[in-house]
Amino acid sequence: MTDQSPHRIRGFLLVTLGVLFISPDSLLIRLADQPLEIQLFWRSLFQGIGLALFTGLRYQLNWWKQVRQVGRPGWVVMIGLICSSTCFVLAIQHAKVAHVLLLLNTTPVIAGLLSWLVLGEKINRLTWILIWISIVGSTLIVMDSAAMGESGSSAFGLLMALGAALATAINFLGARSRAPLDVTPVLVPACFMLSIGSGFLGGATMPPWENLRWLLLLGGVCLPMAYIGIQSGPRYISAPETSMIMLLESVFGILLAWIFLQELPGKLGILGGGLVLSGLLTKAWWEWKKPSQ
Repeated sequence: MTDQSPHRIRGFLLVTLGVLFISPDSLLIRLADQPLEIQLFWRSLFQGIGLALFTGLRYQLNWWKQVRQVGRPGWVVMIGLICSSTCFVLAIQHAKVAHVLLLLNTTPVIAGLLSWLVLGEKINRLTWILIWISIVGSTLIVMDSAAMGESGSSAFGLLMALGAALATAINFLGARSRAPLDVTPVLVPACFMLSIGSGFLGGATMPPWENLRWLLLLGGVCLPMAYIGIQSGPRYISAPETSMIMLLESVFGILLAWIFLQELPGKLGILGGGLVLSGLLTKAWWEWKKPSQ
């Protein structure tokens, strides 16, 4: 047990590091305050460069071999990343940060449903209960936005948040189908593809430095460091433990939005988000305790 303790500590630290770096994502998008195509161009360009440096140092001359080993599921991972990034930026631009982050907590539930439909994995009773809890929680979040009127989130923004959750789940599905192979290298061409596509749509425009600096911080530092921690940590700790730590992302993200943007969800949003968070935490705890029983 003592021999494994340093590895477990490393795993917890890596995933926590990833969560801390990805939590300011929505805040930095708001601070950058640029149109969609410009946001995606610079965010993806800096992210691609950061991930290329990391994976290049890790795999060196075997980098392209690692990409090819992923095979066709790599396209699923890339499409998932491209769509989730696009939907997420749109969601943050048209909805309250808290509503977006709370709806993104449904990603594990959607991923479980997709694994059942596509990979034929069985869904236990607790997961089905969690699915219905997530549906109720998401409905309450939407109702909370509607109750806020013009000060709430737009229907389009909430739809994009759910789209981001679905696309992220698709990304996870592609990665899961190739486990335990590391699929991080295929994220590099996905980032550059999104950047090039956004450039053709007019995104290759140099924004003022006071806006560009936030995109540089986001794409060049936060997102690559987040992926490094979140991708590497689960090698040392279990999936349920990783899931429990990942729940902190929405907590930190909402806290940052409250401090810097003065945004908070209403009572229904807090209730709905609390239901989803509680359900996910309960399931992660149950799966963590299950092997010891």
